[in-house]
Amino acid sequence: MKIGIDLDDTVWKFHEKFFEFYNEKYGTNYELKDYYIYNLEVFLGITREETHSLFKEYESLEKYKYIPFLEGVKEGIEYLSRNFEKNIFLTARLSSDENLVRDRLSKLSLENPEIFYQHDENRKYLGSKVSYCLKEGISVMIDDGYHNLEECSKEGIKCFLVDMPWNQDKELNENIIRVKDWKEIIEKLEEIKNE
Repeated sequence: MKIGIDLDDTVWKFHEKFFEFYNEKYGTNYELKDYYIYNLEVFLGITREETHSLFKEYESLEKYKYIPFLEGVKEGIEYLSRNFEKNIFLTARLSSDENLVRDRLSKLSLENPEIFYQHDENRKYLGSKVSYCLKEGISVMIDDGYHNLEECSKEGIKCFLVDMPWNQDKELNENIIRVKDWKEIIEKLEEIKNE
C-alpha cells in the first residue's frame, strides 16, 4: 500500500505557530482553537494576496524555520516507512517551498522523500490531491483538510482526518476516519493492514 500524507497541520504545527507570529505582529490574541473555518482570508478579514505575503514573511523568520511536529509524527513516519510500500507527501504549498519543506522533513530522518506540490512557484495550479492519489495508486490519505479527503473518499481511498478545530462540523462518510493523533493513525493503519 502507498500512503499519502499532507504536511501543514498533519505533520507539523503550521497554523499554531502562524498565529503566534500574527499575534506578535498585530497585537492580537488568536489561538488555534479559535480557527473554526479553514480559510484565513475569511477568518482574519484579509485578501488572498495578504495571506500569501504573511505566510512568506512568517516562514522567512529564523524563529519559525523549525516549527514543531505534531505529537507522535516521528514514530508514525517510521512506522509507515517500515510497513508500507511508499509514503508520498502531498501539499498545497508552492514548489518554491521545496528547500524549506525538505529541510523540515530531514528532521524526521527521511532520505529524499517524494513530495507532490499542488502549485508551482508562480502559484499555477498543478493538480488536486485526489488526482495525484489516483495516478500514483495511493490507498490511504492522511490530511487535516476535509475538502481533500471528501474528494479522495469518493474515489474509494481510505482517509484519516486529523482532528483540528476547522474540521469539527464535517459529516464523515464510511471512507473517512477521524483521528486525534498519530498514535491513533498507527492503530487504524494496523487494522487496515490486517484486514
